[in-house]
Amino acid sequence: MPLQTAAKTIFFLPLFFILISCSHAKPQKNQSALPAHHSDAGFRNPHLKDENRSLFRYFKMRYFGDNKFSDYKNNTHKVSTVRTDKNKIHAPPDSLQITWIGHATMLIQYKGINILTDPHFSDRASPVSFAGPKRYFPPALQVKDLPKIDYIVISHNHYDHLDAHSVHQLGSEPIWLVPLKLKKWFIDKGIDAAKVTELDWWGQKAFDKIT
Repeated sequence: MPLQTAAKTIFFLPLFFILISCSHAKPQKNQSALPAHHSDAGFRNPHLKDENRSLFRYFKMRYFGDNKFSDYKNNTHKVSTVRTDKNKIHAPPDSLQITWIGHATMLIQYKGINILTDPHFSDRASPVSFAGPKRYFPPALQVKDLPKIDYIVISHNHYDHLDAHSVHQLGSEPIWLVPLKLKKWFIDKGIDAAKVTELDWWGQKAFDKIT
């Protein structure tokens, strides 16, 4: 869900909301032999050099740097769309079937198990409904069109991957697999604590026929 053009007067407010949301979750302290991606300041990528990332640096790169940014809006016509076959969704084969709903939201169906990734069914990736990056295409499925969801996997907590309204819609029926330090957020949103499992990077969880 790319940012709208800077010419629009509401551009900077939603951009600010989105960028300040990208805070680092702090790993638990007082652990012996912490993994390489844990640090006192938060999680880090041990395979990349640490860099100073700030709102000021983003604006400098975005408007005064030499980097070329994609013009998503004027290229949307190049993306072909396919009407979703709801009969296949509700009567899937036993083999693997994946439906791309939009952005990072996918419905994975395998051997009778339904998994949803980063569910985002709202019009905007934002803490508010009236401003923020707006999707160019509607979701291929709405929440009401989904089969019974068994598991939901959340990759990280940016607004375009963790959408509060979508979480409310999906509720406590599925099991939520989420990053460390996010369980409290889900509980605060009304999700049953017993249905939320936190996992560290590369963490695994086995359920029924799948891992």
